[in-house]
Amino acid sequence: MKKYLFALLLMLTTNVYASDCIALQGIEFQKVDTYKFLASKNGKNVAFVNVNEGIPEGVVRFRFFSEKLCNSGAASEFQMNGKQTVVYVITIFD
Repeated sequence: MKKYLFALLLMLTTNVYASDCIALQGIEFQKVDTYKFLASKNGKNVAFVNVNEGIPEGVVRFRFFSEKLCNSGAASEFQMNGKQTVVYVITIFD
């Protein structure tokens, strides 16, 4: 019983801290909502990216600090039109 509870607790903890990432090479972003981008590559939808800042209308300039974008850690931070922004959810399409 103790082993079962430990395994269950480990699975729950691992899922809470799991990090979803997308490689940025060739990725294009399209605003789909106030706080959500659609990420696509070669015409194929890759993921939804939700951010903590409202996405401005018009042209958005990005500055990334890593070769991938993640929902946690340093790779979750980037600049959008010069303003520091943080990803809080990446929903990857299967």
